[in-house]
Amino acid sequence: MKKSTLPAVVLMLLLSAPSPQAAIFCSEPVEPFCVESDTTFEDQLGIKRCRGEVDEYVGGLEGYVECLAAQQKEIRGRGDAIKERFECRASGKAGCPQRQRSNP
Repeated sequence: MKKSTLPAVVLMLLLSAPSPQAAIFCSEPVEPFCVESDTTFEDQLGIKRCRGEVDEYVGGLEGYVECLAAQQKEIRGRGDAIKERFECRASGKAGCPQRQRSNP
């Protein structure tokens, strides 16, 4: 598997979590050190390696942004669900949605 596809695979795994209350955890990629190192630019091999690290980092940032968007959506969903439960119970209706409990 290519390294650049790794963030997308991780995101798909996180989004396919079995529990509707499963938390999504996002991890920001580490900025490549090679960009700040003078030795990187001493030869073409160093430049080529660093370019690969930079490309991987930028791809990782894209995956991170997508993960954060999914996390925001999940959090908003939790807010909507609790508001729906509250409104249902406050109106005195029977059969209101129950809180989804995650399995430890």
